[in-house]
Parts: sequence; C-alpha cells; structure tokens
Amino acid sequence: MEIIEEFVQHYKKEYDFYEMVSKLVAQQMESSLHEAGIRAIVTYRAKNPERLLAKLYQRNEERDSKYSSLDDIYSDICDLSGVRVALYFPKDRDKVGDIIKENFTLLEEPKIFPKKKETPNYNKRFSGYWARHYRVQLKDNSLQDTQKRYVNSKTEIQVASVLMHAWSEVEHDLVYKPLNGTLSEEELAILDELNGLVLAGEIALERLQIAGTARIVKEKLFNNQYDLASYLYDKYEDKLKNKRQQLGNVELLFRLMKRCDVNTSSDLVPYLTPLTFNEDVRSLCDQISDNIIMGNDKRYMIYSELKSSDLSSDIELREAMGEFMVQWIHLEELVSKLTVNQNVRTRSPFSVNNLKRIFPDSELKKVLKLRRYRNLMVHGVECPPVDQIKYMTNEVERVCKYLENKNKL
Repeated sequence: MEIIEEFVQHYKKEYDFYEMVSKLVAQQMESSLHEAGIRAIVTYRAKNPERLLAKLYQRNEERDSKYSSLDDIYSDICDLSGVRVALYFPKDRDKVGDIIKENFTLLEEPKIFPKKKETPNYNKRFSGYWARHYRVQLKDNSLQDTQKRYVNSKTEIQVASVLMHAWSEVEHDLVYKPLNGTLSEEELAILDELNGLVLAGEIALERLQIAGTARIVKEKLFNNQYDLASYLYDKYEDKLKNKRQQLGNVELLFRLMKRCDVNTSSDLVPYLTPLTFNEDVRSLCDQISDNIIMGNDKRYMIYSELKSSDLSSDIELREAMGEFMVQWIHLEELVSKLTVNQNVRTRSPFSVNNLKRIFPDSELKKVLKLRRYRNLMVHGVECPPVDQIKYMTNEVERVCKYLENKNKL
C-alpha cells in the first residue's frame, strides 16, 4: 500500500529524531530510578524501519478502516520511540509507575499485561507476559531550549522484570515474527514452560528482595542508596503506598549521610522521629535531610555543595547562599532555645504549631513565608537570583533581632 511505504520512507528521514526522543526519556528514567534507589536496566531505541513496515501492513489488515493518510498512521503507532525498564525486583513496578507519572506527561492509562480477556495465540498453561506499558511525552520544563522540539513526541515505556523482558523478546520474535516458518507444538510448549520458569523466577526475586531488607535491618549498615531505599520503603510502606508522601531523592540523602557520618539505621533513627506525613509537602528524604543539617552550618554547606555542583563556579551566588544559611541557622538556634525554655515538647521546633506559640499572627505569616523560601532554596532544583537571596537574608536577620529583643536571648 503506497501510504504505508510513504510513511516508512518519511520515518527513515526522521529516525535520528525519534532515537533522540527515546534517549532523553531513558536518561530521565535512569536518573530518577537511581535517585529513588531502584535497581533496573534502562534501554532505548527508535523502531527498526523494516519491522515498522511489517507491523503497519499487519495492523492495516486488522483495522476496520484502512490507513488513508500519514496522520492516520502517526496517531495509531505509539512506539516509534521506545524505552524499556527491566527491573531487578518485580515488586518495584508500582514505584516505577509513580516515577513515570511524576516525571512525564501521561497520555493515557497504562496498559497492564496480561489482559484478562485476551485469547492467547497458542495453548498456554501459564499466564504469559507480565508488564505495564506507559505512553508518555516529555515535560516542557524538563528540557533545555535546544531540546524543546521533542516535547510533543510520544514514547512508550515498557516496565517489566529483567526475566520477563528476556522471555518476551524470545517469544515475540519466534511466535509473532518467525523467520523460519511457524513453530511446532513442541516449540510452543517449550516457550510456555520457559514462561512458567520466569514466573517462578519472579517469585524468587521478590523473596530475594525481602531477604535483602531483612539483612539490612539486622546488620544496620547502609552500603549504598539501594540499601537505604529498601530500608525506608519497608519502614514507611503504608505512607508511601497511599501517596501520603513522596520518597524523594534517596541517592542525595545517602551521600549527605556518608559525609555526616550517619552510616547505620541506629545513626539514622534520631533524624526519623520528627517526620510528618500529612501537612508537610516536603518529600521523606528532604525532611530527613533537614533534620540532619538543622542548626549545623557545616552540614548546611555540605548539603548545598552536594545539591548543586554548579554552585562553586558562581562565587557571588555561593556567598549569598552562605550568608542566608548563617542567618537561618541562627534563627533555628533561637527557636530551639525558646522551645526548650517554654518546656514545650515537640518533634520539630519549626513545626507550624510550635511557631504559633512563639510568634504573633502578624509575624507568623512572614516566618512561614521565609520557611517556604528556605525549603525552596535548599531542596529546589534551581537557585533563586542573588538579589532575592540577599533580600530574604535581611528578612531572616530582622526576625532574629525581633526574637532577641522580645525574649532577651
């Protein structure tokens, strides 16, 4: 059919474009999974033109209305750019789904396999392919100016275990794209048997993950961000699963802990006590980081250094942030001292309820605004302009003087 041939020829000219789209999606996925402490292998590709041609002829035969334009085909084919996430542990599928929804624009609800009403192509004893497919677009704010042209392109992200991906590749190529004739009943039975072994292997991987978490709890030592992520997921599973809280950047937290000599679960426990889950918009890792660095100017600067690798190259910005941190640490010290003097028991001196005890309403609004600004600067992706940092530094200094004068500290 001429329209299909024309589409494939057009696609060949744009092949590099689709490969770049898939590469950008894969890079974002790889970075996000690394930060979240999820073990996976991420690969990407633009669709092979020869395979695309065969697929289009097959789909055209199956359609009620045949392809009549290039737009018809573009709207029908969603995997010209493709990314594959092969998970070490199948139980992480839900976590990966949350990461995809957070980092990309989801075009439709994910496809979940196996489909309940789908009839298999051959007699199977086992359930076949277990995976989730997400059709997404890159978010505009995740791209540099030179990459904006990729924002509206569709990409399919396939999420399954490493074992399932390997089996599906074999089955797909042998059953759906046979190069040497139709498979015999014996060959199909062997593929089904392999599927059963893969499903059993996934159960073993889930048990391995549980055993690993138990080992971490027993040994107490965090060897890497994956150990830390496993510990936090296990400890706060109900909060994270119910979407009451985002986990955040585990990799950054782990590096901060190493620099601050917080190496075991016993070392970490004091910083977990003041965590809040309902009213706090900060991620779990951001809250823990705040508890580790609170009131310690050296730890603040360590965190700033870890957070922004570009900070050291901008001397004025570094100095402005340093001055802000000095004043903020002084404010934390004053608030903590007042809390102790008033014999108030609180998990966090900077909780809203505690601040209400210390500041009148007129001043409280300003302090809460400063606290939000501080969280944005410390945990935000980008640093604010230098003049804005200086203005807020003066505001923090004014609040410190207000407390000192009012309470003679």
